[in-house]
Amino acid sequence: MRTFVTLVRFDLAYHGLFRCNLRRVADYSNIAAYLRRLLAMPAFRGATNEEHIKRGYYSIRALNPSGMVPVGPLDPFGVDKAGESSLATSTRRSRSARRHA
Repeated sequence: MRTFVTLVRFDLAYHGLFRCNLRRVADYSNIAAYLRRLLAMPAFRGATNEEHIKRGYYSIRALNPSGMVPVGPLDPFGVDKAGESSLATSTRRSRSARRHA
């Protein structure tokens, strides 16, 4: 859990702002799955605000003189606002569709 803060901020801020852009957390399937599992828990999801993270980092004028805050990533963690993994939701939908076909 100590890595949570770094992982949740990486794709949102560190990747672009600090030029740590060789790969994203999303490019590492096991690490991304771990982050999605944490964010599926209400305590983690409720304490995570993607817009606040981006605004906080991108408003540091010494790092970002233009003050421009990126719009994306739109769904950086693959977890919807209810805290459910987008992957799990789509898997359930496809299973349900097969049963009803």
